[in-house]
Amino acid sequence: MVSPGSDAWSAEVTFPIFMILNSRYPFLVGDEAMEIISRTVDISRADVEQTISFYHFFSQTPRARYNVYLNDSAVANMMGRRKVAEMFEKEANCKFGSTSEDGLIGLYNTACIGMNDQEPAAIINEKIFTKLTPFRVKEIMKDIREGKDIGDMYVSSLGDGANSSDLIKSEVVNNIRKIGPILSTDYTPGDALKKVIEVDNIKL
Repeated sequence: MVSPGSDAWSAEVTFPIFMILNSRYPFLVGDEAMEIISRTVDISRADVEQTISFYHFFSQTPRARYNVYLNDSAVANMMGRRKVAEMFEKEANCKFGSTSEDGLIGLYNTACIGMNDQEPAAIINEKIFTKLTPFRVKEIMKDIREGKDIGDMYVSSLGDGANSSDLIKSEVVNNIRKIGPILSTDYTPGDALKKVIEVDNIKL
């Protein structure tokens, strides 16, 4: 169980607050906001600031209207990331780690985003774009310059399962090929959690 006052506790109570602020504002407001958060959840200002600074998806300075986080994993580089990155920089007229002069586009490198089977991949305004190519980048950048909503930029086929529903509209493919020893239908939801609670003697 996470104990109040610990580093894990600081992240646990502040992270949801940062997520909400990040979705509503172009950046996490500076000193005043951190003081309010610190007093509200009763943790130190230093703990608030260290949580913000640890996660690079959060920012204390204004970010662009569209923020591109391009995966920089080994697999991404093997699958053609360099040309995709070059096209992003050419179309946005700025380098990775910076924002275009008009504040429209920000380009950032990021660590693995769990899309190694669908690289090169990027997160743009919290939506995942997979199997990127230089041509696909040009399509995305054209839509960005036209001010399209991020969900309307998907022009290729959507992913499988619920990913293709109107509520999700994601390009991500689940890539679950068959049910076997690891992926089985012979289970009861919640059993694993109950066993962990029993072993660790956790009181809820």
